[in-house]
Parts: sequence; C-alpha cells; structure tokens
Amino acid sequence: MALTLHRLYENTWYLYEMNIIAGRKGMDNIVQWVHTLEDVETGEFIHGGELIFTTGIAQKEQDPHWLINFAKEIYSREASGIVVNIGPYIREIPQEVIDYCDEIGFPLLQIPWKTRIVDITRDFCNRIFEDEKLEEDVSSGRSGVLQSGTGTKAVSYRRNVLPDRYPNPVRRRGYSENAHVEEADAQEDFQDQRKVCMLFPG
Repeated sequence: MALTLHRLYENTWYLYEMNIIAGRKGMDNIVQWVHTLEDVETGEFIHGGELIFTTGIAQKEQDPHWLINFAKEIYSREASGIVVNIGPYIREIPQEVIDYCDEIGFPLLQIPWKTRIVDITRDFCNRIFEDEKLEEDVSSGRSGVLQSGTGTKAVSYRRNVLPDRYPNPVRRRGYSENAHVEEADAQEDFQDQRKVCMLFPG
C-alpha cells in the first residue's frame, strides 16, 4: 500500500497551491521520503524514492541551464519527482525543463513562494509515517487472522475487495473458508485511509 505522489498531490494540492507542470505519467511514483536539495552536486546524497524540493537559492550566479541539469541528475538518482518553489531565485521554470520532464514522465510540480517548505515537508513526512504505520497494522491484523484458525474471513479494504454490503462501485473478490487473505491486484487508491482491513466473523 505504498504512498504515491498522486495520492499526496490529490490530498494536499489545495493546501499549498501546488500545481503539476509536467511529467503527469509519473504521478504514480512511490514517495518514500521528502528532501530539499539546492545543488546538482548533492544529488548523490539521495537514496531514491524521494520527492525533491528546491528553491534555487544556491544559484547565486544564475546558470540558465542549472535546473535542467538538476532535473537530469535527480532523475538518474531515481527520485520520485521535483517540487520547485517559485520566487526570487526561480522566477519561472524553463521550457526545456518542462519538455524534458514530460518526455521522460518525471513529475515536475511548483508551489508559490508564500508556501513554506518547512510546512509542506513536515506534512508529507507525517503522511508517510502514517501510511507506514497503517501498513504495519494491516500486516499485524492479517498475521493474527491467519494464526487464529477460527474460521474468520478477512477481507482487504482495497479496490475490488469490499464486501457486497458496502455501497461502492467495486467488485468483491472471493475468500476461502480457511481464512486465506486475498490481495487486490490494483494499487492503493484508498477512498478512506482510516480503513484498510475489515474483519467479518465466520
């Protein structure tokens, strides 16, 4: 149930006036963490899966090509996307950067200068922690069901897995009488992060 950039964006864009500029094909990239980088040379410090924020503050002498080089570097490091803080250091995103990110499907987003990076990164980190905790709780719940041997039927609360009694445009997948848990083929896209695993007595 990995947290994707699409989910983060859909749940928060209106809070931070965040807009997708290019690379929509990559919005399903998994976001494992968030990080702020201001220099191409520091790209080696990321592990992959990070959503990178930048203000351009390190570019005292403006190199017109620094942002395209920056995008290429962090893409090669398998970052999940870039968020550019538009303001005094980056007045606008060059067209060559937009074209590049669209071509390779690398998400490029922007936020206005009035949006505080400390607020959005803290929020995103909390959401990542909550998603990981939720995944741990679900795994623990499944393990308990499989070990109980009571005939409890476990149904994963993901797309295509809800029981018929819940009004939702999804189909129900079967489960065995021996309480084997079936995984949905679809990726995350929860409608409600509060429920991921529901148990029904046998």
